[in-house]
Amino acid sequence: MGPSRRARSAWLYEAAMGALAVLSVWLLTLPPSPEGELVSYGIWIIFIADYAVRLTRASDRRRFIREHVIELVAILPWDVLRAARLLRLVRLLRVLRAGVWFWRASRELRAIARQNGLGYVLAVASGIVLLGSAIFRFVEPGVGSYGEALW
Repeated sequence: MGPSRRARSAWLYEAAMGALAVLSVWLLTLPPSPEGELVSYGIWIIFIADYAVRLTRASDRRRFIREHVIELVAILPWDVLRAARLLRLVRLLRVLRAGVWFWRASRELRAIARQNGLGYVLAVASGIVLLGSAIFRFVEPGVGSYGEALW
């Protein structure tokens, strides 16, 4: 699994868990019904399973528990703390923080590339690689795709 695919999977996971957190809080606003309770318990089981799987996969379990106290509180079955499931949205802030860091780092790299002319060198080198891959694709009979030639 490549880095971009792994990042996309992590984002989808965070979005799904955040949506479940919002859904569980929204269920608290509805009048009590057996169907609502069933859905609420289903979401609660998903949160418990998620926490348990991540806890068992953690290399340092004590550290994991210390760093994920909010999530531990959110999965407690007390009706009083059921709204605490919304705190799982805090995990989405980590993704946003990483995006801000990446944006700032890329801004610095762009400034360096502009100052030293490195951008032109990288553009020409990338063009040569892409053009060479296209030529290699058509010259070599064993190469099945452009991606394979590029590799």
